[in-house]
Amino acid sequence: MDEEAIRTYVASTFKGVDVQIGSKEDGSFDNASKLDRPGVFRLNIGISRKTFDSLFPDEVDHDFTALDVLMPHPVYGRNHWVCVLNPTDATFEKLKPLLAEAYDTAFRRIERRSPSSGSDATPPSRSTSSPL
Repeated sequence: MDEEAIRTYVASTFKGVDVQIGSKEDGSFDNASKLDRPGVFRLNIGISRKTFDSLFPDEVDHDFTALDVLMPHPVYGRNHWVCVLNPTDATFEKLKPLLAEAYDTAFRRIERRSPSSGSDATPPSRSTSSPL
């Protein structure tokens, strides 16, 4: 799956989301993925601690340069961010529930910070054209 297909899916499925996909190094603090390789990009997703712990129950070393492998983000993994370099279509299908969780979590955070938010707030509806 290419960057544009990912952008299109996210923009059409999750209202109000601006897609940022890492495709170059983010400075000396984040060079573990070697994003300066031609055609390499990284999809980052912030998920809940519970989901993160279920995906990565043990601390193990990860090859942050590996393509099409779900792994903790090399810098923000401790904050429950995951990433995949150049996900294939099959891998992206498996990421859709994580994207939905990230969207719902972000919406809840915004609602909690909003002084006018109510306890019955629900995230804006997602497109049903692409099942999650």
